[in-house]
Amino acid sequence: MELNIEFDNVILVENEKYLLTFSIENTLNRDIKVIPSFELMVGERKVLIGVFEETEINKGQKSFFSAEFRTPSIYGEGEIIVNIEYLDGQQLTKSYPIYVVKEQEPLHIAFVWHHHQAPQFYPDGKYKDDWPFRHVHTGSFYGFKYGGPYYVHLQIHRREGEFRDIDHLSPSLLDQWKNALENGYTFQDDVVRDDERIKKIREVLEGYRRLAKKGVIEVLGSVYAHTVQGLVIKIFSKEGMGDFIRKLLEWELKLGIKKVYEILGVKPRGVWTPEMFWTMDLLDIYDKCNIEYTVLCEQHFRKAGGDKDSIYEPYILEDPMTGNRLTIFFRDIKLSDWISFRADFKSIEHADLEARRFVVSLARRYTKYPGGICVIALDGENWMIMPSVRIYAPFFLEKVIHYISKSRVLKLVTLSEYLRYRKPQKILWYVPWGSWINLSGKQWTGGVKDELWRYVLDKLSWVAALYKLIDEEILEDVLEREETEMFR
Repeated sequence: MELNIEFDNVILVENEKYLLTFSIENTLNRDIKVIPSFELMVGERKVLIGVFEETEINKGQKSFFSAEFRTPSIYGEGEIIVNIEYLDGQQLTKSYPIYVVKEQEPLHIAFVWHHHQAPQFYPDGKYKDDWPFRHVHTGSFYGFKYGGPYYVHLQIHRREGEFRDIDHLSPSLLDQWKNALENGYTFQDDVVRDDERIKKIREVLEGYRRLAKKGVIEVLGSVYAHTVQGLVIKIFSKEGMGDFIRKLLEWELKLGIKKVYEILGVKPRGVWTPEMFWTMDLLDIYDKCNIEYTVLCEQHFRKAGGDKDSIYEPYILEDPMTGNRLTIFFRDIKLSDWISFRADFKSIEHADLEARRFVVSLARRYTKYPGGICVIALDGENWMIMPSVRIYAPFFLEKVIHYISKSRVLKLVTLSEYLRYRKPQKILWYVPWGSWINLSGKQWTGGVKDELWRYVLDKLSWVAALYKLIDEEILEDVLEREETEMFR
């Protein structure tokens, strides 16, 4: 006996009608009679029961059943259960999680993807690693005939018309795609020129550009090369080079914003803060670069100072000394980590069930924070491929997007769209130093890493000295021209 349920909803609105469809396939070696039924459970209560007439199913045959029901006004988490009674009282049961809600202002959902690739090339132009390109053309994901995470991400947009999100395409990644299209690339002994791989890079870049111009995706900027800014500022400041490193980061951020605009044709209003590594020094840098907002971690929110309520609204971070301001969105760490670290599903059924559970978790947040925004922020490629390719991961995301779009009470938005809907009202005066890794810098320090930092500090002390000697107007001109040695 095989039971397959088709029920396309996870969040059920009170007093609304829904259609439940299921099929029963007789895989036994004899004809059987079945009595199908279904139940709607909310909490521990059976709030709805439907029973079908006894039906005979011949061996090897499949029978279909459907029932329309109206959701009662009892709210909370539950499940819809289909039972098949056959062969002297034996039962076959399958259930799906659901959540019954009262309709009110929607909870806005913002998916923020950090597509990051540091410069992977040597000074001679050859590539140390080909990740910027491999993640376009190499992958083996269920339901996708071609492509790695960057390509698959675009395919999900094409399939799910309601999918709106925020994409940080790091400037160094965009630059490497652009250079590959113009000049090809060399990795090990492979010289790539005008073959299918280059065509797919062009398709991906043009795809992101098109979605950005339509406003389907919102593009974030950043510093050019994924610099861990908060840690860098702290390390250099201890060596008396704080002013120099802040100026260098300001220059790198302006370069990154410029690259995004040149390559994608849109100017970012917000930025991705690499590794969510915050320091209050960034407030001044972001202000000088006209940055309006960024995304930090729920861990930052917990220790932030100021007028706080929940992470499901944006906040104004204001420096009490300078008056500089920045809007901060805080990501939901549980939901973000769910996708980052739990997306290794064993089957399409497993992926679908987890997608339903994920949307139930969104429903819980909806009941507490109607009108708010839930930010889910994570790496855009690693959740699909690490530690190995997770073949059902994109299918999971497709199902999440589909169930959100069917819910009526969850709404996919970009960050700028939400700010048009609701301006931040509460003011923070302090957000703690540190990254998404327990508000620390331990991922980038200790042992040989400290030796590398010492090497960088020694070399850059000469650059800092030269920087102080050059007239500021000449320096600004030199740093604007990419062909100069100073720029390189």
